[in-house]
Formats: sequence, structure tokens, C-alpha cells
Amino acid sequence: VLPGDPWRKQAAVLRLVDTPEHVRAAPWFSRVASRWRQGLRAAAQSTDGDAAGLLPSLSLGDTSGNSDELTADMRTSGLAHLAAVSGANVSIVLLAVTAVGVLIGLRRRLLAIFLCAALTWFVILARPSPSVLRAAGMGAVMLSPMLAGWRRTPRGGDPVAVLCVAVALLLVLDPWLALSYGFALSAVATTALVTASGRLMRRLDHWLPGGYERELIAHQTLRARLAGVGARLRAWFIAAVSVTVCAQLAVTPLLISMGATVSWVSVPANVLAEPAVPIATISGLAASGVSQVWPAAAHRVALPGIWATSWIARVAHTTAGWHRSTAESVVWPWQNRPVPDSAIAMLCNVGQGTGFIIRTSPGEALVIDTGPDASAIDGCLRRMRITSVPLLVLSHFHADHIGGLAGVLHHRRVGRLVISPLSEPLAGRQWVLAQARSQDIPVTVGAPGVEISIGAVKATALSPEVLLGATPSLPNDNCVAVEVDLPVPQRAAAVRMLAPCDLEFAGQQELLSDPELPHGNYDIALVPHHGSSRQVPAFAHWVHPRIALIPVGAGNDYGHPASSALTLWGSMPGTELARTDIQGDLVVLFDAGGLHLEHSISESP
Repeated sequence: VLPGDPWRKQAAVLRLVDTPEHVRAAPWFSRVASRWRQGLRAAAQSTDGDAAGLLPSLSLGDTSGNSDELTADMRTSGLAHLAAVSGANVSIVLLAVTAVGVLIGLRRRLLAIFLCAALTWFVILARPSPSVLRAAGMGAVMLSPMLAGWRRTPRGGDPVAVLCVAVALLLVLDPWLALSYGFALSAVATTALVTASGRLMRRLDHWLPGGYERELIAHQTLRARLAGVGARLRAWFIAAVSVTVCAQLAVTPLLISMGATVSWVSVPANVLAEPAVPIATISGLAASGVSQVWPAAAHRVALPGIWATSWIARVAHTTAGWHRSTAESVVWPWQNRPVPDSAIAMLCNVGQGTGFIIRTSPGEALVIDTGPDASAIDGCLRRMRITSVPLLVLSHFHADHIGGLAGVLHHRRVGRLVISPLSEPLAGRQWVLAQARSQDIPVTVGAPGVEISIGAVKATALSPEVLLGATPSLPNDNCVAVEVDLPVPQRAAAVRMLAPCDLEFAGQQELLSDPELPHGNYDIALVPHHGSSRQVPAFAHWVHPRIALIPVGAGNDYGHPASSALTLWGSMPGTELARTDIQGDLVVLFDAGGLHLEHSISESP
């Protein structure tokens, strides 16, 4: 039994010492929902491209098929809320079910029962994420008077009142939602939509040219029809822009506090993508249901959704490219401040990810992981005036460690690439190897004892000895931990650094069991896995660094860094602890007095 992380609703963590046994099957509704998800995956996977993973993700919340590249681009373009089920999907489902109920002639109370059943089933299918719970709560509050048989709803169904009641009830039922950024984002965005979007629509309707309907000429039928189409397109454009702008402005403060990317491309990306969302949602749900009775026809039913999600993916990739091109061409004043020449290492503030730069000589550096954002790691390398990277280590293939690879490659030559021996996630590995081939970079698979020298600097891989299985996260526990010995002037012994990547319980214990384990007591070390709660005390005490650095993004929804990790690593005598989410870029300087830690080299605007 290990301490849990209260910020993640954990009282304790139980580590299994034997193979678990299935004592009983999952509930019937859970098994049926699983079959629906599998049916949609099969229907979508008969096509190629991003749509195969994005359709189950958008319509049922099954994100297992999304590539790391698509996930990163949707985050950059402000479309991350579409990569999983959100409150908008719940609204689309309820509107579609209402239309069906009206067509078949259901009376008011029967229609309410029909809607409640559909809402409950959709929450089971999509799983109760915070935004889904918020939307489902509002739906339940709105349907309650109909179920009770009331002819009139109190306050006329005021959406602000409905939102307030739903949020209050949900927080009473599950107070942990108060710590969820997802719930906060959903509630704040909905508040903006129900209070401000209507006003903005009226403003835009007044400001924008709207002469189509005024120019109708009765005897010119074609012109009248074209004018009618133009008026409808204008109305759609006004609604799309109003909804997107209001939601974006409302959630921006929260996104900034989370350390998330806020880009100018978010508004155009959402305006372009939104028309495809209802098509993908309805088509995906219909295909998952049809797959249970007629699997062969499910792909045809899913085709409109596949076309819609292909369009959304194209918008995400294109607008993310716009963001990257402007980020590379615009240099902000606070990005011009160079890091002092006495710096020997820099943990770059790349958000929720890792980007560790070790200067090996003037203009050259060893880089361990790249973080999720190319512009962030590129900016850090520019501030250190790094023009060449003789060695790049990608500890494993999660997006928060490889997503910024293009930033390292930007106007720089990489001499060698070291990668994890584990191929998972496969999409991330394939993308990294494709980038390496395009730049003609030799690739080495990290294994214990592999040493690479860069002049007098020596980098040694420490893990994994044997690929571990049956761990909560195979990529994390099989990542490549690296020890770096860096000679510095006026010091007899080299500065010893350790980057233990995202090793968790099993990976840390496996490393400690190595009979050829080097002595600990490092000068500089990164805290494993962004300071998660999965820390082995014996590992921390073996490392016992003079300077411990936590690469972590502000306001991340993983609960990093955990209070238990902060206590463990911060309470060791002689250890100075720092974290990027609060202190920004962390730079270690060397002078006649030894090692010194500075932060906020990269100032906020």
C-alpha cells in the first residue's frame, strides 16, 4: 500500500504482487457499451488516415486511436475539445433524439422519458468525463419538469438558472469536480455562451453587410435562391464566430493558468471545424448502433462521419502549421534575452513535458527530450545560442517528450538520436523515425551501458535492462534514463547529472536492482515523471541530488507535481528543489563558487 494523491481522488495506491483474477464480469450495460465502441472502431478503421481514430474519439470518447501528431496539432490549434466527447456532443445528441421523437409523434412525457434514456446511454457510452457530466446535468435539470408533467417550466427554462442548478448539484454529489480543470472549462464556456453569445450575434448581424434579402427580385428566381443561400451562410457565419469568440475569451484565463497554448488560430480553426461536429457525432453514434445488428453496413453509415473527421483533422494540421510558422517568424522581446555563457544546463519550461538542454561546448548541446511544443524548445535553444546538437535522446514516444522535435531540428544539425527500445506508442515511434530518415540522422536504441562521448562529455544509458511488462504504463517504465558526466573548468570531478525520464514504481525499482548501478548523490537530477505520486523513496535517496528539477506544466490535469513527491524530494538535506510550472526556465550556472540555480531567465510578457 502506497500513499495516494488526493488531487487525483486517490486515498491510496495498491501495487499488485501477483496476477489479478477476474472475480465477476462487468455489468451488462458496460459490456454492451464496450461492444458499441468496438463496433465503431471496426467501422472507422476500414479507412486510412486520422479519421480512423478521430471518429470514435469525437463521437464516443474513445481516444485510443488518435496519433500523437494529431493530438499535438489539435491542442495547438485550439481543437483539443473536439478530440474527445464534450458538452457540445451531448447537446447534438439530445437535439437529434428530440427531432426523432417529434417525428414519431411522442407526447411530452414520453418524449422526456425517451430523452432521459438516450442521455443516460450516451453518458455510459462516452464515459462520465467532467464536461459530459456538466452537459448531462443541465439536460437532466431541463427534463425534470417534463417528467413531472409540468406545462410550464419555472423561470421559463432560463439557461443560466439551469446551468447554476446543474453545477451546484454536481459539486454536491462529487466535490472532487471542484479540482477539475475540465469541469471548470466546460462551465465557464457554457456561461459565456448563454450570457454573451446572443448579444454578440446581434452586434455582428448589425455590423456585417446583410443585403442579400433586400436585393431579392421576385421575377428572378435563380437570383432569389442564391440570395437565400447567402443569407443562410451569413447567419451560420455569425453564429459560428459568436460562439467561438465568446467561448475562447471565457476560457483563455483558465488555459493560461494551466500552461496550455493559446493561439490566434483557435478562432478560425473552430469556425472551420464546427460544421463537421454534428455530422461526425450523429454518424458515429448511428454506426456504432448499426454495427451490433449489421456490421457490414456500419462502415457505410460511418462514411459521413469519416469525411467530417477527415476535414477536422485537416483543419487541425493546417492551422497548427500556421501557428508554428508565425511562432518561428515572430521573436518576442522576452525571447531575446540570452542565457549566460556560464550556464551548463537548462530545464526548459515547455509546459507539461520535458526539455533538458546540457551545454557541451560553445554553440553545442546534448538535448534530452523535446517537450510537446516545437516553438518552446526552439526558443530555449536559441537563448542558449545552440546551433548544433551532437546527441538527442528521446526517452520514450509520448507526445510530451517528442512533440517538439521539429523545434530542435529547426536550422540545427543533430549528430545522433537515441530512442527507447519499446515501440509503444507505435505512431509516435514511426513519426520520430520518419523525421530521423528525412534528416539523415543515425539512430541508436538505448540499452544499459550504451555510452556516447561528445568530446570530454560522456552520456550513459542506465535503463531498461529488460523490457518490463504488466506495469501501469509500459512506455514510462521502459523509457531511457540517462546519466551525463560534464567536465567543467576549475573542478576536479565532472558534474554528474541524471535524467530518469518518466520511470514509475516498477522502472525505478528495476534500476535500483541493477548490480552495476553507479553511485548516486548526483549534482543535478530531474524528478521522475514530472513529480507524479509514483516515486520510490529508496530511489530518491539513492539519487540525492544537490539540485532537483521538476519539469511540469502549470495547471496540468494530472495533479503533477504530487504533494508526496514534493515532500520526498524537497525534504532531503542539502537538496534544492525547483519546478518549471512556477519558476519558469531553470538554469544551472557554474562559477568559482560552484553550482547555482537561477530561474525565470525567460520572462513572461
